[in-house]
Amino acid sequence: MRFASCKYVEVVYSAAQLCFFSIEYYRTICELSADFRATVESLGLYYFSLMVLDRNIAAFRKGIAMGSGFAQLDRITADIQANDLEWVEVAEGSYFKALTVHVPTNTVAYAFRMDPGAPDFPSHFHICRAMSFTTKGWFGYREGTNRVDNGMFSYEAPGSFHTPFSDCPEGFEARGIFESDSEVLLQNHVEPNPNSEILGLFTVQDFLDIASKETHVVHADGSVTGDPHFKYDFSSGVEVS
Repeated sequence: MRFASCKYVEVVYSAAQLCFFSIEYYRTICELSADFRATVESLGLYYFSLMVLDRNIAAFRKGIAMGSGFAQLDRITADIQANDLEWVEVAEGSYFKALTVHVPTNTVAYAFRMDPGAPDFPSHFHICRAMSFTTKGWFGYREGTNRVDNGMFSYEAPGSFHTPFSDCPEGFEARGIFESDSEVLLQNHVEPNPNSEILGLFTVQDFLDIASKETHVVHADGSVTGDPHFKYDFSSGVEVS
């Protein structure tokens, strides 16, 4: 999580970590100038302050910078049993499940699978960052020499170009998250060459299109849809203004 480079934000962050917030710091933040607040907002940051309640119970209120990109707390927590969702084929022998789609932040949680003997997944540029955990079999990149085995975690950087494949006899599965600064997640190419013709784009909307009834979706307006296996509102102790 990134925070603006200013001591006031760092004070709030430290306070949030320690669940401690002195009255002196609170007054300092309350007295921040309008110019400073405007500067924070111009950086695209939403701001929260930490307020001490009775018995040192802390709650977040709108105030000073927290750079997570959320205009408000989502409130709803959801549990999705990925095994119950249907696989949707997006390329020959390659499948996705949409577990959660958070439209305001262009974030998608997914399950991915390649059949045994499946063709390579289309070569692509990452417009997003991807973080995935291999849960079955193994896979690799045509551009590399490594093999990503069951139990390994992968971080795929924005701007990277690669061609995933799996020659595992049992196939390959992973669970992961895409995060992007725009709706575009992947730019697919017709060949394993970054200068080759663009085949198409893989977007947040594509995951909305393949979403199941259990997929937890937070829409651009903050509304929530989907019928996950369990969902809760744990925000009753959090004051949001």
